[in-house]
Amino acid sequence: MRWPALAALALVSLSLAGCGAATRNGAVVLRMYSPDPAGIQHDPAVQFFVERVARLSSGRLRIDVESYPRRADGSVNEAGLLRAVARGEADLGWAHTASFDAVGVDAFDVLDAPMLIDSYPTETAVVRSVLAQRMLAGVSRGGLSGLALLAGPLDRLIGTSTPLPGASAIRGRTFAVRLSTVARTAVRDLGGRPVALVPGLPGLYWSELDMPGPPAFAEDDLDSIFFDRWGGRCDFGIDHCDTSRPWVMTNVVLGPTVEAIVANPSHLRRLSATQRSWLTRAAADAMAYSTRVADRDDRLAPELCAAGVRFSAASPATLAGLTRAWRPLYAQLEAGAASPVIRTILALRARHAAPAPVPVPRDCHREPARADAAHGVRSTLPNGVYRLQVTAADIRDAGAQGLGGVQAGVETLTLRDDHWRLAFTEPTAGTEYGTYAGTPLRTAWFTDRAGQLEEEFFSIVASRDELLFHVVQSWADDRVEQALYASHPWQRIGN
Repeated sequence: MRWPALAALALVSLSLAGCGAATRNGAVVLRMYSPDPAGIQHDPAVQFFVERVARLSSGRLRIDVESYPRRADGSVNEAGLLRAVARGEADLGWAHTASFDAVGVDAFDVLDAPMLIDSYPTETAVVRSVLAQRMLAGVSRGGLSGLALLAGPLDRLIGTSTPLPGASAIRGRTFAVRLSTVARTAVRDLGGRPVALVPGLPGLYWSELDMPGPPAFAEDDLDSIFFDRWGGRCDFGIDHCDTSRPWVMTNVVLGPTVEAIVANPSHLRRLSATQRSWLTRAAADAMAYSTRVADRDDRLAPELCAAGVRFSAASPATLAGLTRAWRPLYAQLEAGAASPVIRTILALRARHAAPAPVPVPRDCHREPARADAAHGVRSTLPNGVYRLQVTAADIRDAGAQGLGGVQAGVETLTLRDDHWRLAFTEPTAGTEYGTYAGTPLRTAWFTDRAGQLEEEFFSIVASRDELLFHVVQSWADDRVEQALYASHPWQRIGN
């Protein structure tokens, strides 16, 4: 799950009014629904598929991607997206495989079996095997045609306040997952309460009183945890603020984050044989590409450490406890049609060495030595001076009217070697300053206001002449930061 809407990289959508295809400048254009408001740059295999279709067809067949509408809590109803594609509202769509059982498709259930696919080599072997094609064929039960099964990052067990001391610690606790029948059963077998993993889930990290909440757990991949979590906010006036920081269990892989690209069958049939061949070849290429780019954990661990995430390895006793708790689930799966699939995956897994825990940087196994500055990963944001004008309309659009700390005016942002300075002019002069760390797409941003630490997380697209911010989460009101930082691109005015 990834939530920053980076419009600079999003493809413009075209309403096809249910006709299945449209022509633009001599090219046939297909409409594709995406559940990722972050834009498909966070889903590299999907982006590869879109670009590959254009290349194979020399621009004669193109795909326009449209983000499927979010619900009030910020999540996306992926089952609704799949139904919309089946109804013909879009030609194509993609969704996480965990969402398909909600539309009557059980072909992907085994992918949610906990600790079955526990390494990237095993996931790659599954996606490249005949199992992938059999699973894709199963989407016909949902009124869809399967095009591609895409390997993705591995989901790990996350503790919201402490490392997992033992399997029994989950009993009675909230456990946020990508909901499916198998995932719900897996959580209940541990005695946990399954809830949907959505950004800023109330009560997962923080209570309604803005204090650290009780321990909870989640399933998430390292790429997504930066965007999905709500925690790590520190105030010198709050004791034990560190309890809000996520803890990743480096050696507990719950399963892979697999995605599937599907099509409306009737819209697919309306294309010519040549056009369909471009789609199917691009889909096959995207499947192969996905297995090469899924594993980014070694690179992401330092970025997450810089953003306050901490890492720990579950003990052998904890691993054994998880395995015992899930025996009934496996017995249930093996009693049905999933039995030969599980045997095949186990055979593929046996060909590879046991997975090694995620290597994490030094000192990322304990609380940060400094809680008052960004640190850990030197940012690659380009140094320079940038300017942005915030208007009254921008403030209204962000919903920040009447909130403290935001007024219309000109802002000047100076970035210099991991230190930032923000100057406000017209009508109110003022200055804020702090530090930043991490890569542009995952930037930890710390503000020092008269000794009071404030912590934001931004996803930033940097080009030669501008910066485009998206507010992932903020210690302050997100609406204020949206108006101040993300209302327009920042234009470079100096070095």
